[in-house]
This record gives sequence, C-alpha cells and structure tokens, in this order.
Amino acid sequence: MARDGKLVGDVPPYRRIANILFRTRNESVVYFEEAVDVTDTLPWIERWNSDTGQRLTLFMLLLHAMARMLSEVPRLNRFVAGRRLFQRDGAWLSFTVKKSMEPSAPLSVVKRKFEPGETLEEFLSDMTVRISEAKSSKVSYADREMALLLALPRLLLMGLFRIVRWLDFWGLLPGSFIRNDPFFASAFVTNLGSVGGKSAFHHLYEYGNIPIFCTLGRIEEEVVARNGVPMVRTIARLKFSYDERIEDGFNAIRALTGLKEKLEDPRRLVTGRQGS
Repeated sequence: MARDGKLVGDVPPYRRIANILFRTRNESVVYFEEAVDVTDTLPWIERWNSDTGQRLTLFMLLLHAMARMLSEVPRLNRFVAGRRLFQRDGAWLSFTVKKSMEPSAPLSVVKRKFEPGETLEEFLSDMTVRISEAKSSKVSYADREMALLLALPRLLLMGLFRIVRWLDFWGLLPGSFIRNDPFFASAFVTNLGSVGGKSAFHHLYEYGNIPIFCTLGRIEEEVVARNGVPMVRTIARLKFSYDERIEDGFNAIRALTGLKEKLEDPRRLVTGRQGS
C-alpha cells in the first residue's frame, strides 16, 4: 500500500489548521487567470516544426512548460490527502485527447510522468506515440476502468467509491492503482481552444488528489497596452483552479509568472537552441 508522495514535515501551523478546517479541494479552491501573449510564440512554433519535422502545438508547449514549472517550484507539486500535506513523487500531468472531431467522439485521458531533464524533442517524440494510441481504437487503462465501473449496479458503484475514498484517506490504496489512475496527478490540463472554446474555470475533482486544473482557450487577437500604447496582439488565455492548501499565493504567483514567460519566449524551454 502506498501514497504517490512523501509526507511534508515542515508544514507551518496555519497550513496544518487549514488542512483540517477546509475539508475538500473545491472548498479550498482559488482562481487565477493569465493572458499569454503568443504573437511571437506561434511563428517560433512554426519554425520549430519546419526545422525538426516534429509537430509542436501550443498545447504541447503548455504541457512541457507546466512540467518544467513543477520541477522548478516543487512546492506546487504537492497534494492533500487524509487532511495531511504530501510532496508528490515526480511531475505527473493528466490531459484529454478527443479521438476525432465528430460530436459523438469520446474523450481519452492520458497520464504521463515528465522527467526533469527531458528535452522538448524527447517529449514530442514520446507524445506523438501516446496521442496516436489515445486516438486509436486501442482500449486504455482508464477506458477499461470506466467500462468496468459503468457495468456495476448504481448502489454497488456508490459503495465502491466510498471504499476507495476511505482507503485513499488512510493511505491504503495500492501503488499500482494510484500509478495508473489519471485522477492521481500533479495537474489536469485541457485544451478547450481545440474545439473552438474559450478558457473556463473548471472545478477540481474530489476523487483522486489533483490540486490544479488548467484550461487553455482559443487564440484571439486583443487590443492591449504596451508602455501606454494600444496595439493588437495574439493572446491565449489560461485559467487555473488551484487548491490553496498545498501552497500560499506567493509561490503560486511566482510559478505562474514563470510559466507565462516560458510560453511567451519558448527559447527558455530549449537547451542549446536559443537562436531558434
């Protein structure tokens, strides 16, 4: 039996009290929004794709940047379980992939561990395979789990979830269960812009232990002020729902500022390719 992290021992008294007073993630949620200027980012992505033959998108860049953010600010890579604070073992991101653009096409959920020293090239090579599998007819672990659950009678299903939550509260879930379940991750990321939607503040899942939900909206031209001069820029909006029990606003804002900087200047994410 295992947790997917280690108990944090240096928790300030006020944060220990908060973990007792605020019982759920949505009771503890705060919201952040970032307007990311991608005017220079999109041409950079086009040049990257032309030079490397890979298929980089803004969403892929966001995933890579978020993983880097969690490595640089590990205090955001925490979660609350059993009213206690844990440091997660590695940066794990879950995200959705729509199998096709047909209205009835299902969503597939992918969970992936991001290694601290992973390059953008390595990340994209692996993601190409994962997304291809997610869009195929191959049945994933999450799909099998969902099919099994939906086959159960409603009362039995409700009882099963109560048992899983009880086991999770006391740290008794098997490590194999946690490792494969996409709702036990550092963050959940979704791209509403890919289906023409604006970004939205999403609720946090009470099942599992994900403390951060990020949505990327469609890219639009907006009038912004630069040194008091209005100009048209290409903007992508990110919206975050954040369980503030894991860390205070100081480090959360610092991390989001760093994320914004990486997305606006992707050269920060690429080792040895600053001239790209």
